[in-house]
Amino acid sequence: MREPASLETDARQVRAFWEELGLPGLMDLHVHFLPPGIQRAVWAVFDEAGPKIGRPWPIRYRRSPEERVALLREFGVR
Repeated sequence: MREPASLETDARQVRAFWEELGLPGLMDLHVHFLPPGIQRAVWAVFDEAGPKIGRPWPIRYRRSPEERVALLREFGVR
């Protein structure tokens, strides 16, 4: 599974994108924060690239909920 080379680089690029547009930040409408068992099951579907997806779809930010919240804040999500 490919992990991003640098979460800091991702955060800088995302932040630069919305700042260049003159936006005050971002709002993420599609973030999964699920109970642990359900989260594992959802990620397993993506890991298997099964018939529901049909192609590889790696989870780039497979982290704890706290780490994902911190990363969203780094991206500028409010």
